[in-house]
This record gives sequence, structure tokens and C-alpha cells, in this order.
Amino acid sequence: MKVCRHLTLLAGLFFCAPLPVAAESTSLTDDDLVRNFGIIAFGDEFREVKDPRLIKWTKPLKVYTRIEAPMGAADLAFLDDHLGRLRAITGITIDQVKSEKDANFVIVFTNESKFSDLAMNHLGVSDRRRRADMGRRIANSNCVAYFRSDNRSYTIHEAMILIPVDRAKSRGILDLCIVEETSQAMGLPNDSDDVNPSIFNDSSPLSDLTEHDIMLLKMLYDPRMTPGMRQVEALAMAQEILPNIRRLKPVRRPPLTGSP
Repeated sequence: MKVCRHLTLLAGLFFCAPLPVAAESTSLTDDDLVRNFGIIAFGDEFREVKDPRLIKWTKPLKVYTRIEAPMGAADLAFLDDHLGRLRAITGITIDQVKSEKDANFVIVFTNESKFSDLAMNHLGVSDRRRRADMGRRIANSNCVAYFRSDNRSYTIHEAMILIPVDRAKSRGILDLCIVEETSQAMGLPNDSDDVNPSIFNDSSPLSDLTEHDIMLLKMLYDPRMTPGMRQVEALAMAQEILPNIRRLKPVRRPPLTGSP
């Protein structure tokens, strides 16, 4: 099995807490949404891909949460809620497991002091120059998602999310790290300042999935979008399935109960 490694970073620095905006997408045309799907699903912020293919999960996600730093009950409730929302949006089975060895999707809440080393250990980059460049990028980022896909089936089979809790909390972006990195690990690996309103835009003040983002995820996980599709074929299919997606009610985040 030939493996392709994917890395996404939340690198923007925020000087105030992002706004929990549920932005509407009614102003976006089908052409806008298809274009944005092409940018986010087929782009790569770290390398040029000569023959980009559609990648996605086709088997159930087994999620394990490794907690190495203090987490509040509300933080963990937010994670549970978001995983449930991804399940509802994509239709993929997402279950939490009690052992890391049983997981294919690991979320690590760690400390800033361990973050860079932990991330680099999972990259498998041997080239010294590329490793140094990647190390600088990771050191300046807020959180990271790392996932692998099979270059024969173009399916994702493993993912790891790394979040330095103390760094994220000090910048008011812990929820943003949870939402963006787990959502990108579903198969939307790129970020772009040209895609709005979107959690996949690091210059945006948003901290939650927008209706636009939900549509991108629904397009990716429509059964007619098959792993390995080339971009031209996938974008033609996106035009075909968008009218039905627009008729569906968005999967909004329910209010969390308990202490803030």
C-alpha cells in the first residue's frame, strides 16, 4: 500500500477570540461553492500535487482522545458535540473508543512544551531541509492535523490531531482548533484566504463551521463522490448534487448544557 501523508496547520495568530458566527451561504452561487470545493478538497498548502485526487473516509472512524494537559468538562463536551455533528453531516460512523490501539483517529490534547516534538515525530520527514522548514511551521502554528491516505484506493485510513491546550486557550482558539483540524481530517486538507465564509480560511474570525463549510463536507460525503476522482470529474459531480444539498436543512450546533 502506497501511503500519502497530509498535514494541515492552523497558523494564524489571533489577538482576540474568534467569533462563533453561523454565517449563511445564501449569497454564494453554485459556481462559488463548486470553485471553493475544488480549492479546499484538491489543494495542498505545503506542496504542489500534480494529479490531485478526491480523498475521504469510507470506513468508520474510531476516535481516541489522549489528554496530556488540563481540560475542562465544557471543552470535552464541545468535542463530543462536534464529533456528533460531523457524524450527522457526513453520514460516516464516528465512535469513541477507550484504547488508542483500537483507534484510527487520535486527538491529543498536549502541552505547548511537547507540541513541536510530538508533531515532528509523526511526520516521517527524512529530508533535513524539509524537516527544518516543517519544524519552523509547526513551532509557529496553533494546532495541527496529520492524516494518511492510500494512493491506490484514495481513502483515508489514519488521522492524528495535535492541540497544545495552554497555547490554544491563551489565544482563545481551543474550540477553533477542535473544529478546524477534525473537519479538515475528513478530507478537506487545504486552507485559503479566497474561500469565505469558512473555517478553512485562517484569516477569518470564525470559530465554528459555517453553512458554507457544511455544504463542502456534504458534497465530499455524497455517495456519488467516489475516492480517487480527478478534480474535473468531481467538480462536475458537485454541480449535479448541489441543488439537493441546498434543499437540506443545515446541521446546526445545539446549545451545550452545563457550566461554561
